[in-house]
Order: sequence, then C-alpha cells, then structure tokens
Amino acid sequence: MEFINKLEPDVKKPLVIAAMQEEWEYRYGNDVIVFGGGAGQPQQSNELNDLCQDVIDVAKKYSAKFIYTVGGYRTSRQFGKYPTTYVTTTSKELLERVRRLEIETTPQQSAITGFNGLILGYAKINGFDGIGLYGELLNPDIPQFRAAKSILQTLEKLTYQKFGDMSELDKKAESVDEEIGRRGGM
Repeated sequence: MEFINKLEPDVKKPLVIAAMQEEWEYRYGNDVIVFGGGAGQPQQSNELNDLCQDVIDVAKKYSAKFIYTVGGYRTSRQFGKYPTTYVTTTSKELLERVRRLEIETTPQQSAITGFNGLILGYAKINGFDGIGLYGELLNPDIPQFRAAKSILQTLEKLTYQKFGDMSELDKKAESVDEEIGRRGGM
C-alpha cells in the first residue's frame, strides 16, 4: 500500500491510500485527520497491517495525539430506533474518563476484529491514545444511519465539538425503514 497524491503537494489536499481494489483517503483540516473509503477493509493480514501502519505514519506526520476508530457492533438486542454506541479505549485511565461522561463501554467479552481492533493496538504501541466507537446494528447488510448518528453524537460528547445538523441521517433511516416495510421486513 502506498499514498498517492493526485494533486500538487499541499497537506490540506486529499491524498489516497491504494489497497488492492479498495481506495482509502484521508483529509486533514482544523487539526483533525479523517480516514475513510472503500466498501470494506483488506482481508489479507499483511494488507491490514500495512493499512494500520499507513494510518500511524500519517498520524505521526501531522503530530496527532489521538486516534478514534468507528464501526458496527452486531447485537441481537432489540433497540428500535435508538441504537447505543459502545466505546473501548487503549488505556484504563482513558476508559475511566469515558465512564465519567456516562458513555457505554463495550462488554468485557466483546471481540473487536479487523481494522477496528488492530488500529487500536497499533495506536497503543506507537504512543497514541485511542478510542473505538461501535454503533449497535442488527443486520450489517442494511445501511445503518441511526447507528452512524449515535456514533457521531457520542463522538461529539467525547470531543466537546458539534458536527452540525444530523437530520439527513434521520431522513435516510426513515427511508430505509419504509423500504423494509414495502419488502415485508428483513
């Protein structure tokens, strides 16, 4: 995997990480680096390790202090229209700070797999604090707009920042509900 800069060098312009058939981007601005892209993650362990190392390298390049990762938390709990976001951290001290904010933490027996688990390990061994945020979902094959909103609301609480109007996520969630209703449930 390597970074491909499609534009002239400027740290605030988009860069792309190419990973097999996936394309990963990051954007830097306002002291935040956001990574994303692709419909999935590398399935080969060496590619997954390369991706994690690339994220760490970019975080070091911009002198980041903290790494957040987000994903889904598959559950059988019927949560209706209000999924919970569960949080895990790279240290006990950080976990206590999260609990003082009255944010739910992942159950002890939870396994965090793939990129979301591995990047937290990479963060810890490279001296970064890290938090994973995982929104409840029942079916990972259906878009999870309410889980995304729950994650963003939890991230707002953790960072003391507002990310703006999230009503579009509500509209998209309702649209998914209507489609499921038309199909007779899923």
